[in-house]
Amino acid sequence: MSGAANRTLSPYVPGKPHPGDVPRDVLIIVGFILLLTTLAAAFGDKGRGNQFPTGRVVAQRSLMFVDAPDGTVIVNDAASNKRVAVLPAKSNAFIRTTMRGIAHAGDHEFAVQNHAVLLTMWEDGRLTLDDPVSGRRLDLEAFGKDNAGAYASLLTGRGLD
Repeated sequence: MSGAANRTLSPYVPGKPHPGDVPRDVLIIVGFILLLTTLAAAFGDKGRGNQFPTGRVVAQRSLMFVDAPDGTVIVNDAASNKRVAVLPAKSNAFIRTTMRGIAHAGDHEFAVQNHAVLLTMWEDGRLTLDDPVSGRRLDLEAFGKDNAGAYASLLTGRGLD
């Protein structure tokens, strides 16, 4: 006979702890901690990253992105139609990804000719990218300083033409 067959179960006696039972007080405390954690995650202050800048605009540029057949992305100043940058194929992944994300959210093509996005630098140094078609705004700082820096160079670019 196996050892398991020789074991007998002890009868359940209300109010008497059994080996392996978790005390009721511990379960109540753990449940309370889980409830507080859930409430804090749902309603707590999420920090500066969720708040868009509301201060003074320091610099602003309306940009158009044109996806060329060879994979190059041409960035033009929408007001002057001057070329700001040429992003070679398989480069500038962050800019390409965010622009395609905006295009997807707005249900319009990435290479729409007469569609511009607004790049803004605020007085606190933060950058936002606004899509007037979808009404969507991205706080570029949320993606890290290096990624926001890629857009900052488009804001200050003088044009290549």
